[in-house]
Parts: sequence; structure tokens; C-alpha cells
Amino acid sequence: MRKVLILLTAILLPLFAFGMNADEAVKKKIPLKYFINGGKLSRGSTVESIEACYCGVISAVNTSISSDLGEVDITVTNCSTGESWDDTFDSSVLLQHILPISNTPGLYEIVYLTETGDLYEGSFIIE
Repeated sequence: MRKVLILLTAILLPLFAFGMNADEAVKKKIPLKYFINGGKLSRGSTVESIEACYCGVISAVNTSISSDLGEVDITVTNCSTGESWDDTFDSSVLLQHILPISNTPGLYEIVYLTETGDLYEGSFIIE
């Protein structure tokens, strides 16, 4: 079922680009903090394995993975309304993941938890 949704999204994604405004934030990178085993903030020169962006055109969080992290849990919460979205994906199979969210204005928090217990946290604002 997930593969069908990803395929459907890939087919329909170009159709949404035609109605795009120049004023819309097309893609907004979400800065992430990396915590080793969910605790200590990593300050070393470690390569960040997860990159997250908010895509305003499709109202979704796009996640790119640069190395195999195993199963990855993602949770996005709108702190203003309490809405929450979560999903799990296998980064050894999918190097990109799209999580549709609402386009409701507010402060959003995003959390990634890897199979080894590493934690990535970030936030972004939709106006």
C-alpha cells in the first residue's frame, strides 16, 4: 500500500507545480539537531545522515537519508493546534520519504528516532 501511495505521489507531484505562486515558500530546509542515543547533543564533525525540508506546494515534509539508519520513526507536531502525524520507514529500502501534513499555520516540531536510538530534532514555522 505504501509503494502505491509513493508511486501515486510521484505521478501527481508535477501537476501541482502548475498552480504555484511565486510568493509561496516552495521548499524550506528544516535545521536538525543530532543527539547520540537520544541524549547527548553531538558537537563533533559527524556527517548528518538525515536532511529534512518542508515542501509548501504539496504540504509535506520531505526526508532524505544519506546512509542506512535502519528503521526510522518520524513524528511531526503542530504545537499551535496539537495536530500530529507519524510514520515509520526503513532507510535501507527508502532513501527519501514524504509525510503529508496540513498546511495550517503554526510552529511545527519534527523528531526522527533511528533504530540505534539516535535522535534528530528540528522545528519550522508555516505562516
